[in-house]
Amino acid sequence: MPVRVSGHRRAIEQYGLACGNGENLLALWLPGVAEERGRTESAADVTQNTVDIFVKGSKAKGGIVDRLNGTEKPLDVESTEDGIVIRKMHLQDWPLIIRIN
Repeated sequence: MPVRVSGHRRAIEQYGLACGNGENLLALWLPGVAEERGRTESAADVTQNTVDIFVKGSKAKGGIVDRLNGTEKPLDVESTEDGIVIRKMHLQDWPLIIRIN
């Protein structure tokens, strides 16, 4: 699953997984040691960690999976000639799991 991330000023980790049922999972996070930030982040942190994700070759919809309880929320996915774009995703220092089906 070819993926490109834009708008990010720091390194990120990303891994794509292909499931047997035809779905793909994409895990993204900020590398390094997880930090306790409390309930608030500065506007600079939010802006710096917000990215656009381009998935080439996919024409599907997506959802974000909560790793703690297994629930999924739909994502606004924009179709392009080459695939899909998920805009303004806020990355953290723990994996964000995106299901593309």
